[in-house]
Amino acid sequence: FVLAPLIVLTAVLVNHYFAGRMGEGPYPDELIGIYWFGYFLAVAFAILYGLAIYHRRRVQLHARYMVGTALIFVVPGLGRALTNYLEPLVGWSPTFYQVMLVPFGIGLWLLFQDWRNAKPLQPYLVFNGLWLINLLMWEIAPRMEMWHRLLAWEAGG
Repeated sequence: FVLAPLIVLTAVLVNHYFAGRMGEGPYPDELIGIYWFGYFLAVAFAILYGLAIYHRRRVQLHARYMVGTALIFVVPGLGRALTNYLEPLVGWSPTFYQVMLVPFGIGLWLLFQDWRNAKPLQPYLVFNGLWLINLLMWEIAPRMEMWHRLLAWEAGG
């Protein structure tokens, strides 16, 4: 109950720190996408954690929402690991967007498994719905003036 709000606060502060290092725009599309993603992580974690706590007495739902909270944090670590270890070995690493497809794929696989085994679908439907919004916003946010203005404001420009 204490750690989860600290995780959300830390995610917001890290994104704010990231923005503060950007200087004046114009900002490239990928930078706006990463800026969006930072806030998405905080909000999605808060939603999934809140649902897990709400369903804490229903083990099947609680556990699946908690798995969703863990999947939220796959991208930052996996992206760095692939860039630091795969790229030197083979001279290639996936793009940030390609790495973001990994949790979505895992979420779809878990949803399929739960459907096949007649388990609760709601948690992975919520996770995949949130992640689909994230993937769409990665493409849309750079074209939205609001995200450019918000990043410029946080960057102090």
